[in-house]
Amino acid sequence: MPDAPVRLCACGRYVQGGRCPACRRAPRLRGGPRARGYDRRWERLRDQYRAQHPLCELCLARGLYVPMRDVDHKIPFRSLDDPRRLDSDNLQSLCAACHKQKTDEDFRS
Repeated sequence: MPDAPVRLCACGRYVQGGRCPACRRAPRLRGGPRARGYDRRWERLRDQYRAQHPLCELCLARGLYVPMRDVDHKIPFRSLDDPRRLDSDNLQSLCAACHKQKTDEDFRS
């Protein structure tokens, strides 16, 4: 049986198959938006990013001008103290279709 393809884990490490051992053991965040890390600080950062990036970045890379709907974390954060949570370099503006596709891929891994 062939080996699983090498892919990028949510934490940024290259792994074969699903997630790296550390992410498999990491507890999933539960609760409402505030409990999951989408607090006032996140809302301010999101609003600033949205104003600076009004188009879907993935569509724009393909030459399409589609308005953004969501500000997405390129690499999902795993805890409230994860530095990626409020890192603007880890954000991207996405339209509804691109955000759904990326979110589905994140949850499949």
